[in-house]
Amino acid sequence: MLKFAKQHSPTSLHYTLATTEQARNLLCAATIDEPRSPLDLAFFSDGLPKDDPRADESVLESLRNVGHKNLSKIIGEKRFSCIISSPFTPWVPAVAAAHNIPCAILWIQACGAYSIYYRYYNKTNSFPDDLEDLNQTVDLPALPLLEVRDLPSFLLPCSGSHFSKLMKEFTDCLRNVKWALVNSFYELESEIIESMCDLKPLIPIGPLWLDKQARSSVVYISFGSILKSSEDQVESIATALKNRGVSFLWVIRPKKRGENVHVLQEMVKEGQGVVIEWGPQEKILSHAAISCFVTHCGVHKRRY
Repeated sequence: MLKFAKQHSPTSLHYTLATTEQARNLLCAATIDEPRSPLDLAFFSDGLPKDDPRADESVLESLRNVGHKNLSKIIGEKRFSCIISSPFTPWVPAVAAAHNIPCAILWIQACGAYSIYYRYYNKTNSFPDDLEDLNQTVDLPALPLLEVRDLPSFLLPCSGSHFSKLMKEFTDCLRNVKWALVNSFYELESEIIESMCDLKPLIPIGPLWLDKQARSSVVYISFGSILKSSEDQVESIATALKNRGVSFLWVIRPKKRGENVHVLQEMVKEGQGVVIEWGPQEKILSHAAISCFVTHCGVHKRRY
């Protein structure tokens, strides 16, 4: 949520990030020097005493009881044109509705997970009666044939009743939500996005980072799905990018992420670049921000 707000804060819109006082205490205790945020920050009580250990279940239950009242106080102090909420605070859309403010949900998981939760709790499709049998199959639109073990873990009995209750409340709150925003793009999950059009449509808003970069300012790096770069090679390229101060979008497969290359991780943390597991290559290369394509010598790469 914070990243979403930061990405959009340079626009003419003004953002306020509302979170709990406990989150403020954690921020104050942090030792990492961060640049001053361009956002307004507002904090409200989660209803628990300071010395409470704040287990997930107790925080969720307390926010159900006091969140509406405490967030309403913040809303009453300013004029908001829209509220964007997290799936983990499903009581927020009702607060927005009470103040006649349109509300959106920002879904940060895959569209497939959203579809499964929605279809399960709204009973639009058949699911096995016993989710403890992990070998049973589940047949859903726009998804391959699944087994119960493939479903999002919050649906399974082992996750705990409070998480199951939370996701049920999330799907229920969608009736008060005007938009469901997802950090994805149509080409990646087109079939799932299309399958939800007649239920609760998804609005893909990603990838967010590339659209914020200046024209011809980003180096796109991808060595395909076969070539495996060593950590020394990754470090050499990352160091060159750092020394030149060049922004980058780098595709590194999940098992080749370069987590141990500290210079790369520092650059990502500082916002100089982004590392992704996969991307729609033709769309990326046609983006106005891309100035250079670094790749291997595959014959098809010359076509770009």
